[in-house]
Amino acid sequence: MDQKYLFLTVLAATLVSSGCIGGGGNGDGGLNIGPGGKTITVTNFEVQPSEIRAGSTTQIRLGIVNTGGMSSNVTIASNKSSENLGRGVLINSCPDIFGIKDFDAYSSRNPDPAEEYYLEPGNELEISWSLKNDNEDIPLNGYTCPIRMQIPFDYGVSAYQQLEVKENQETQGATTLESKTSEGPLNIHLETIGSTADQGPPKFIEGDNKEVLVQLENTAPEESSYQGLVDLDSPRIESSENYMINSTSCNMETTAGGGLVDSLKIDRTLRLYEGQSRVIRCGIELLDNLEEDGEISQPSIRGQVTAHANYTYIKDLGEREIEVKYRG
Repeated sequence: MDQKYLFLTVLAATLVSSGCIGGGGNGDGGLNIGPGGKTITVTNFEVQPSEIRAGSTTQIRLGIVNTGGMSSNVTIASNKSSENLGRGVLINSCPDIFGIKDFDAYSSRNPDPAEEYYLEPGNELEISWSLKNDNEDIPLNGYTCPIRMQIPFDYGVSAYQQLEVKENQETQGATTLESKTSEGPLNIHLETIGSTADQGPPKFIEGDNKEVLVQLENTAPEESSYQGLVDLDSPRIESSENYMINSTSCNMETTAGGGLVDSLKIDRTLRLYEGQSRVIRCGIELLDNLEEDGEISQPSIRGQVTAHANYTYIKDLGEREIEVKYRG
């Protein structure tokens, strides 16, 4: 039987028997899938052998499962026609000491090597490398190579806050106004300020100076499985019918070019380390729904502000060392 096929068969059988295939999860040690569980679970990270002689080969194996509540793309840059075999994950393999002689990857949904894998909650990804020391000119004290891994999970999330402008304090208005905060490593929370209404924000009285605060936070306490770096690519803010965003008032550069718009992007990439946050602040204006006397055309006007973000959550898996000994 082909050695590669044998390895995959044994590995798949091991995953099935351990409860990894198909997700699973229970109080008996299985994987906990969904909100409250870990975002990424590492089922295997090993280097065998970790000590070799000059001119020899070692194997690296990595297994991960998406145990978060959201689907995600994982880019591993694994195109076999290039020299970038899985180097989106294998950050350091000492290329001056080792060359990648063989590479393989497969997921629950895709049995073949690919540049990107789509992982639903419970799906797993297995990656393996064969590294060979081609440089046999090893000194007597040998070399130590720190193998470093990271997993980049790509997410797309959104959050929103409804708001209302009332004609005056006596106007009844909406009973409830809804909001949504994003789940996962990146927490997006919207808050409105500037209200003089008795109920406070997100209810406003005509003439109030309305602002929306969009807080982006990498919520990762020390014991959390959400530890990692978050890279956000140009978060977007949108307003619903009857409301506009005053892009000139925003506290960050935008792509809107100034003035009132119904959608804008922050013109920068934001990087949030564990526990860090950023706040985007913009003014909100009611459209010219006014009568001739300057009053709003309805007793109350409801609307919504929504924030969208595409981001990469990078989980650092740390290092494993390989000792290359002098062949003497």
